[in-house]
Amino acid sequence: MEVPRYLQVLWAYKWLVALGVVVAIVSGFFAGFRVIDGSVESKAVVQYSAATTVLIGSEDQQIFQGVRVIPVPEEGEDGTTAEIQPLDLAGRAVVYAYVIAGDTIRQLTEEKVGKFTGDEGITAMSRSTQPTGDERFPGRLSLPIIDIRGQALTPKRAEEISAAAAEVFLAYAAADQDAAKMPVEERVKLTPLRSGDAEKLEGSNPMIPVVLTGVGVMIAFLALIAILHAARLGIASQRERRTKQGGETRGARVKDRRSTTRAARSSGGSSRAPDSDDALEIAPDGVEVDTGASGGERAAAGATSGRAETNPGN
Repeated sequence: MEVPRYLQVLWAYKWLVALGVVVAIVSGFFAGFRVIDGSVESKAVVQYSAATTVLIGSEDQQIFQGVRVIPVPEEGEDGTTAEIQPLDLAGRAVVYAYVIAGDTIRQLTEEKVGKFTGDEGITAMSRSTQPTGDERFPGRLSLPIIDIRGQALTPKRAEEISAAAAEVFLAYAAADQDAAKMPVEERVKLTPLRSGDAEKLEGSNPMIPVVLTGVGVMIAFLALIAILHAARLGIASQRERRTKQGGETRGARVKDRRSTTRAARSSGGSSRAPDSDDALEIAPDGVEVDTGASGGERAAAGATSGRAETNPGN
């Protein structure tokens, strides 16, 4: 079974692949986590929310009152009668939620607990479910109850903001009633029911930056391997072309010299051996070899050279 080409390439650069895996793991870890005082913590932003539940009531609508007594209206001087019309407190809960989430309550709360950061805030919502219900999935009930929520990056800070916002809202409502000189029997009665513990809000998955960073680093290393392999193939191809072109050039030069020598012999009728420059051959390994001189001529040249060495005086 033949091994796929891409696996052969990866095996050829196995040490670079191993380095890429190590760098990807380390980069992914530090992209998603931090080390603080010897402990590993996630970098994902985690928010907490704490709620203070407030009941909205009035003097003529007590929660433990079983029977409501409506006083008989007295006849006025003009012959008309006075009539008591209780307000829809459950409907008012939505209005109060908007007041709590507004700028006025926010500024007053910041005066008590300090300036909010970008991840902190106040919100409120009217309750429509049972105490254990989740208002992300509203129920069908219309209750005169509101949750005043504080949001922060730590549970303690979220609880502090929620409690302070509830206190500020109750004081704000009382001050508004006093300023209007509202009779006690006509005032809305706000009663805190409970201060809940902070809950962790659902956020992004902390593994997402880890996976994305690791995959990105690994892709970068694979791209580097592809570039190096392509460059390696290009260099090898250039060397092969240069070798082939060099052999063809030397072969053509020798062929031209042989043709010139043959033409000279034919025109001059001489039996002179060709010059060494005109009688070159290419050995199998591409080296030029002088084959122009015959065996007799080489022997005569050797004898002459020997006599010259014996009689140096001549």
